[in-house]
Amino acid sequence: MLKISNKKISSNNTPKIIAEISANHNQDLNKAIKLIKKASQCGADFVKIQTYAPESLTLDSNNEDFIIDNPKSPWHKKKLFELYKIGETPYKWHKKIFDTAKKKKHYCFCISF
Repeated sequence: MLKISNKKISSNNTPKIIAEISANHNQDLNKAIKLIKKASQCGADFVKIQTYAPESLTLDSNNEDFIIDNPKSPWHKKKLFELYKIGETPYKWHKKIFDTAKKKKHYCFCISF
């Protein structure tokens, strides 16, 4: 058995729900906080965020290899760097995000790359 915060994880316990906040905040900390609160209302057990700097994923380049060329994509003709910039969860948000999750009795964790 594994125990994270007050949640027991094993084949003898009910499955746990992880709410993925990801880039759904659209660069708005208040929206990220609202998503955590909504996850709590929906019964999520954990909250997961992703933290990265766009430059850790791609180059800020106008080279065609770094431009989205799918005409059906809302990101058509945009740079990958722009996409990752909008999805970025800044490190300076972590304290408020983790504190909010804790108040809602969630264990928040982060995948960072």
